[in-house]
Amino acid sequence: MKKLSLATILLLSTASLVVSAENLPAANQQAAAVEQKAQIVPDTEKAEKAHKKHHHKHKKEHKKRGGFVDPTNPQPQTKDKKSFANNLPVSQISEQAAWKDDQRIVLQGNIVKQLSKDDFLFRDKSGEIEVEIEPHAWRGKTITPNDEVKILAEVEKSDKKLELEVQRVAKVAKSN
Repeated sequence: MKKLSLATILLLSTASLVVSAENLPAANQQAAAVEQKAQIVPDTEKAEKAHKKHHHKHKKEHKKRGGFVDPTNPQPQTKDKKSFANNLPVSQISEQAAWKDDQRIVLQGNIVKQLSKDDFLFRDKSGEIEVEIEPHAWRGKTITPNDEVKILAEVEKSDKKLELEVQRVAKVAKSN
């Protein structure tokens, strides 16, 4: 069998459709066109509704960005409506021996350095600890090393290792 290029196949298919269309009476052509439009419109509407429904759920997350920035390159700040930080007692890094696996804690201090994509060095008055901060935890906040923050974290403790998975980051308001 002879190999045909994609363009040749497309040309032959188009020619075949044109010949078939010429053989149909005018009434059948109009009916076919109306039917085709009727089938396309609901599919398009369904797709748009599904797209809007999906993005409606995630609209706030799409708008919220944030993260750690270099102090020489400040970014605009968004305001957080609710604050977890005022309702929970603040722990200190020096108390980490008493922390239990899956315990939620709040620490207050500074994020001083980014170690990798999601890993940061956090410092409070009693010491330093490495924390993992997922992008969603920033909730639109832009934080510098000079900003005092409260972090809500879950303790992940194994035999030899302690990890803090940060779920939220909130700037501490400076008192005058």
